[in-house]
Amino acid sequence: MKTRLLISFLLIVFTYPIISAGSYDSYAKTKAGKANKAKSRAKQETRQVKQTKAKQLKQLKAQRTLKPRRARIKEFYRAHINQGIPEKPTKILVGHRWGESNLYEEGVAREIYNKGSYNAANVTCPSDASGIWLYEWENGKLVKKKWRAWKSMEEEVIGFHEFLKRRYPKALAAAYRGDVIAYADALTKAGYHTGSKEKYRQLLAGSIKYVNRMIER
Repeated sequence: MKTRLLISFLLIVFTYPIISAGSYDSYAKTKAGKANKAKSRAKQETRQVKQTKAKQLKQLKAQRTLKPRRARIKEFYRAHINQGIPEKPTKILVGHRWGESNLYEEGVAREIYNKGSYNAANVTCPSDASGIWLYEWENGKLVKKKWRAWKSMEEEVIGFHEFLKRRYPKALAAAYRGDVIAYADALTKAGYHTGSKEKYRQLLAGSIKYVNRMIER
């Protein structure tokens, strides 16, 4: 009996360190595995940040170069005249687009221009129509909309003229009369513009005046 107890005791004494060492090794391996995973995640996140920055830099470099303002306005003006649109409505229509986007300097119009298309008036289109999906800030939120994306300046001239003829005929008629105030009021009344009528009048009048000055120089 004593012999058996002695054997059991000796087994415990000599086996415990082996078991303990095995447990420690397992713990150490688990800890090392977690550390490696953490390092891997950190590397992946760093790589993603670098890739995002590289993509942004590439997009920045890919921006289409704009001509000087006067040259852009005159080019847009000539595109209207070449399509047979008289001078009176041309000056108002070009002035309107200048007020919307400074002819591709700002907002959605700039993004569309960078993608190789044209939409100076920020005209949207139905989801099943041909266009480009882009986000726009609306009432403090980013809203995804589909925008017209004409393939050339000439296409845009025709497309926007047809858009006004179909949706805002009274505004187009006012443009053909050369009546800036009536043009602005017709757009506001028909829901194209939802802000202050007076401010919209001032915006369009100022834009058209600027465009006229650039054209006549």
